[in-house]
Amino acid sequence: TSVIIVAAGQSTRMNGIDKQFACICSMPVIIKTIKAFCECEDVLEIIVSTKASSIDKLDKLCKVVVI
Repeated sequence: TSVIIVAAGQSTRMNGIDKQFACICSMPVIIKTIKAFCECEDVLEIIVSTKASSIDKLDKLCKVVVI
């Protein structure tokens, strides 16, 4: 099973705050989402779709956080 996480919004309703990088319990929403799918034994592939300007930040988060 493959999972596609769509995290490419423009943040217009959040006044410029990227929801995927907002923290819940000290963890960015996107990382909590990825971790949830990592815990599912049926998921073999996780694809994250994000806007070009967020790629570097997301890449760094994924490398820092143990998933």
